[in-house]
Amino acid sequence: MQKKKKKAARQDVADAAGVSKAVVTWVMNGTAKTEHYISDATIKRVRAAAKRLGYSPSIWGKLINSQKSGIIALVSSDLTDPAVGEFVRELNAATIKRGYKLALIDLAGKDTFSKSVLKDFEDGLAEGFILDVLGGKLLDRFKAKAKRGEAICVRGRDMSGTALASVEIDNFDGCMQVLEHLCTPSTESVGIISDSPEFAYTEERLDAIKQFMTEVPDCQFQFYYRKNTEDQFESGSSAVKEWLSRSKLPQAIFALGDAIALGAMSEMTEAGITIPGDVRIAGFDGTIYSRYASPPLTTVAQPFKQMAEAALDICLDLANTGTTSLKNLRFRPELLIRKSSM
Repeated sequence: MQKKKKKAARQDVADAAGVSKAVVTWVMNGTAKTEHYISDATIKRVRAAAKRLGYSPSIWGKLINSQKSGIIALVSSDLTDPAVGEFVRELNAATIKRGYKLALIDLAGKDTFSKSVLKDFEDGLAEGFILDVLGGKLLDRFKAKAKRGEAICVRGRDMSGTALASVEIDNFDGCMQVLEHLCTPSTESVGIISDSPEFAYTEERLDAIKQFMTEVPDCQFQFYYRKNTEDQFESGSSAVKEWLSRSKLPQAIFALGDAIALGAMSEMTEAGITIPGDVRIAGFDGTIYSRYASPPLTTVAQPFKQMAEAALDICLDLANTGTTSLKNLRFRPELLIRKSSM
């Protein structure tokens, strides 16, 4: 049996480079030149030795020596949500670009989590938190921390008027864009498939729809609200089943999430209903799945890249200086018109 190779330690690097262990620490945490006036030649020699030996400092060493972990934690109510997945992908790219690492904490559809695990991150493992949570319990927990200047940013809801920073899209504007596209002069009926009304973003989207309804009094609107027992895909399917059972299938459908729209499209295809021939449909979020739908799904695209970079910049500003000039940002989404609604 082959003997497992011993992992290189800090002393090994120090011996190979002919320096002390302290110098190795300073080089690896980036303070060698600026705070300890170590020469460029020595820094280069230490880095070469570390690379040759495959040495990397442990997270505990970083915490002890610099009080910085290099970790940003994302706390999500549900990492299986396609929109959250898009945000995570862009956030991970942004953290790598800035020399940080991303840790994921999944609440699995709830707003509770192991207190001991979350406390470990709060007590030092994470330099900042980005919260992508649906309910208010965790937000209340973090508001006090934000008042102390700790690095916290919320995605997916506007936290203006509180101590928490946030990045969010203009849900009202996004809904207006897609409704103006779907509601042509010949459109007599529109079906709305809503996510759970208890979510902040759903409430904003429904407010926009209700205002739009007053502008088109001759168009009939019918609503289906996602049940607690349904995931997003199932709610889209259930809405179409219900409307078909009552012979009330609308001419156009606006689903308040791409996964919801995909569920509706699947059910209509099974029933022999053509898209967009019989029913035109659009979703919301701009996830990658919308491009792969058949036909490709019209959707309101969130600017995930800009939002992820902004959320991270807010966290890093707060972590490094205790303040930020960004605070509460709202981004305009973009309507992507594809074959499902043409």
